[in-house]
Amino acid sequence: MKAQVLLKANSPMILEEVGLQDPLTNEVKVRMVAATVCHTDLAFVQGLHHQPAPPMVLGHEGAGIVEKVGPGVTNLKAGDKIVLSTAGSCGMCDFCWTGRPSMCPVASAKRHEGTLLDGTRRLKRQNGTELNHFMLLSCFAEYVVVPVRSAIKVPQQVPLEKVCMYACGASTGVGAVFNVAKVKAGSNVAIWGCGGLGLCALLAAKLAGAGKIICVDILKDKLSFARELGVDYTVDASKEDPVTRIKQLTGGGADYCLEFAGNVKVISQAVEAAKPGGITVVSGAPPAGDKITLDWPHFLGGKVLTGAHLGAMVPAVDIPNWVELTMQGKLPIERLITRTLPLDSLNQAMEYLATGEVGRTLITY
Repeated sequence: MKAQVLLKANSPMILEEVGLQDPLTNEVKVRMVAATVCHTDLAFVQGLHHQPAPPMVLGHEGAGIVEKVGPGVTNLKAGDKIVLSTAGSCGMCDFCWTGRPSMCPVASAKRHEGTLLDGTRRLKRQNGTELNHFMLLSCFAEYVVVPVRSAIKVPQQVPLEKVCMYACGASTGVGAVFNVAKVKAGSNVAIWGCGGLGLCALLAAKLAGAGKIICVDILKDKLSFARELGVDYTVDASKEDPVTRIKQLTGGGADYCLEFAGNVKVISQAVEAAKPGGITVVSGAPPAGDKITLDWPHFLGGKVLTGAHLGAMVPAVDIPNWVELTMQGKLPIERLITRTLPLDSLNQAMEYLATGEVGRTLITY
């Protein structure tokens, strides 16, 4: 099969023939149909993150059709449509048993090691060199072998191109609204970062019945896209102080402040812009070692600062529910897809992402 292989950071990926071992116990082989390109993929191409290390096959926002199931798999069969999930889990640890599979430490360790859950790899170059897996998925390839809990069945009538973002970005944004903030109807919501995650959060906040929704960014094109998606107010943080503006718009502060920018200064702004008793949810990923600076009196006012890893989703429950909302037109995440390219143009898609292009690029196979 063909796969895009990253041999080293800051270099283009190479489309080449690679070997893929058949699925083992509790694994499935999937023929890829569609994937989107995420900033997390780009961060590894640019060498900003280092675990796992190249050589590897990137890609983690994908969907496809089951080709073959390994021993022990009873919930899927060949021909089933699935959305992959970055929140793969072991199913046996305390976090999995208590409904928090996105925090599974077993899966987290294997993601860093670049293996599947059993600690081994299924991908090899033609010279026999093993390739690291990415997020237990590696979907920038024609086929993938993934743990069964990373493959979420969806109805056969679902166009996979419309919903593959639920593998990561859409679930992170939507889950921050529904699972973590638990936005109430009529409440005021401020969103920092109008990339894929923030815009999905915007769509979810609209569905939740939020009162005023305010989007903050420093790029005009992204703020314009947010307006196209129905945001009530936009704030260009390169021209005005978002904290002051949000307090003006909301009469003292937002009920919920959602951060997707991956910047510690932005996190501080989000806490400051929340009203007393307001909730700030952090979903961005600033560089390791960066520190958040806050005035402690914020917390005497009952403000809450919390994190949301992958939208705190339970993939087998949340992804099918959110896919259904998308198919009903209530959560139209497909509006974020602004360009479609074939797998052999993946490097071009990365360049578009690096220049700050609005929306997601869809990769087809």
